[in-house]
Amino acid sequence: MRKAVSFALILVFISAVGISRAQEQRLAPDIKARVWFNAEPYKNRPSLKAMRGKVVLVFFWTLNDPNCESAAINLNQWYFKYRNKGLEIVGVHTPEWEFNKSESELFRKVDKLEILFPVALDNDSSIRNAYGSLSWPSFFLVDRDGYIRGSYGGLYSFSDMRTMLEALLEESGRQPRLGRALKSI
Repeated sequence: MRKAVSFALILVFISAVGISRAQEQRLAPDIKARVWFNAEPYKNRPSLKAMRGKVVLVFFWTLNDPNCESAAINLNQWYFKYRNKGLEIVGVHTPEWEFNKSESELFRKVDKLEILFPVALDNDSSIRNAYGSLSWPSFFLVDRDGYIRGSYGGLYSFSDMRTMLEALLEESGRQPRLGRALKSI
């Protein structure tokens, strides 16, 4: 009983302060959505395949959540700072409530928050489920080869996430990694 209570307290602590975890290097699922905002550079159909060669930060969020709004504002700053260094950010709005499924409400929120990066509407949670996202906000860093290199939950993981992002951007400026190059031969 004591172990169960201790484990439950650890889970509560992790969800309260945010988590980060290293991922086994698996290919990131593509982001297929019917509705996109700010997707003109990708002819309104962004895909991770089209973004190969860039570091991609996938941001899962929901409307009317102050933590998600704060994250979106911070990510706008990162997008402005790092996009010329090879960063792409893709927002995936997965509604928590039925009333958050409105395209017009999402458009107004994207406009109000002045979000610069592409945002997909994931009303059926299929994208969120494919990534295994468990919280709002949550973030996945995808390397230039399309592999998930880290995932983060909550706002308190921004420092760790930024460190990994900068390492991936530095890595993406170098020659192909030997391990991956050998696998493809």
